[in-house]
Amino acid sequence: MFVDLNTGLAQILIKDKPILFVDTCSILNLFNSIHQSELSESYVMAMNELILSHSKDLWLISYETIYEEWRDNIDNVEKTLKRELARLDRNISVAYNVSNKLHHTKHKLPHKASLLSLSDFLKQQSEIFFDTSIVLERRDVHSLRGMHRVRRNLAPAKRGKPEPKDCEIVECFLELAKELRAHAYESRILFLTANKDDFGKPQKLKPPLDHDFSNVNAELVTNIDHALAIVKELVS
Repeated sequence: MFVDLNTGLAQILIKDKPILFVDTCSILNLFNSIHQSELSESYVMAMNELILSHSKDLWLISYETIYEEWRDNIDNVEKTLKRELARLDRNISVAYNVSNKLHHTKHKLPHKASLLSLSDFLKQQSEIFFDTSIVLERRDVHSLRGMHRVRRNLAPAKRGKPEPKDCEIVECFLELAKELRAHAYESRILFLTANKDDFGKPQKLKPPLDHDFSNVNAELVTNIDHALAIVKELVS
């Protein structure tokens, strides 16, 4: 499942097209987008479109540490979604029952959201993401450079919040971007994350990530619809 850097580069360099490196929270947000209003209503469909576009219009990239984080957290986000859907069913039932009694109506309850099998579908879609994308293996140098960030409180690490896994992830991304630019790769290289607290915003990355990304001409994207729009614009 995991490929070494040289194998990944060989595959990517076959055709120069946009790179989309997707972090852990962006994959887990397939579940969270169903019940968190700050996430796009079209999140699931956007991710599905990106998956279908892999190797045709863009290269989807992931990483061994991202897969491990997804594996360790998938059960919790699945349980949370099921709990939120059960709460939604309860609230709708109460609202309908109260309304029918107060207005002497007989409105029928809609199909229960908890019976839509959303969790199974979303888990399958996230598995398809990993099966489809190029998942780079972790290298010792990523861990070493990541720990350097942790020790010096360099973003995405900060004092009191070391984030060693995020530091590994960003070091893998930067290494990939550096190697691609060294091979005269011209397409846009994007890092998709919803974690603005640790990474910053697209036009204002947390230092030294602003310089790190600029040095390899890479971009931060915090909205999946924006990422999809960029890809569509570039291939149109």
